[in-house]
Amino acid sequence: GSHLARAAPRLPPKLPRPPALPTVPVGGPAASLGLSLVAKYANHDASGGLVLDKRVVVVRVTAKDAAGSPAQPVGVRLLLEYEDGSPLLPEAAASALVGTCQTVVHKGGPADLRLRLTAMSSSHSRRRFRFALLGQPAPAEGAGSAPLLRATSEPFAMVHHNGFSSAGGSDSQQRALAAKGRAGGRAFAQQYRQGGRPPGPPPPPPPPAAAAAA
Repeated sequence: GSHLARAAPRLPPKLPRPPALPTVPVGGPAASLGLSLVAKYANHDASGGLVLDKRVVVVRVTAKDAAGSPAQPVGVRLLLEYEDGSPLLPEAAASALVGTCQTVVHKGGPADLRLRLTAMSSSHSRRRFRFALLGQPAPAEGAGSAPLLRATSEPFAMVHHNGFSSAGGSDSQQRALAAKGRAGGRAFAQQYRQGGRPPGPPPPPPPPAAAAAA
């Protein structure tokens, strides 16, 4: 009998090759560091100064080489200091920052450090603070130790609570809380400029017997 010729199996069409993912060119050793603050509950006082509170702050770190390109990996460490660059006392510095205070910045970053601050301006003679970022890149082959890199943030005051609710709330509630936070910031700015302390609570009323005798 006759045999039907079998058709050759159909091969699936070639799938297109996916495009190559863009690569970030990495330059030389880090020559400069950069940092910016991401603070959801930040506020400003009457003079425009930044005011942070005890809730989480993100410090975003970048590293560039001498040509301004993303740098090779560099380890960085974050410190808290006063706005004039003077250090905190060792016992205060040991607990001033809680969270991630060091990391390695790859491909120029950004790398995020999430932390909370426990040092309050009211406990430090109403002084303001700033972040100091330190990093030391690996030395080039045959060269000595690389210079220490340093970058600082803008100064800020620290308060316990800025008046913004982390639990949400209606628009009117949030506006009221924001106004309360701004009022607190203005009071802080006035005390800071005068170098004084906030007024204490009013004295208690005299006991009934003393009032009658008077």
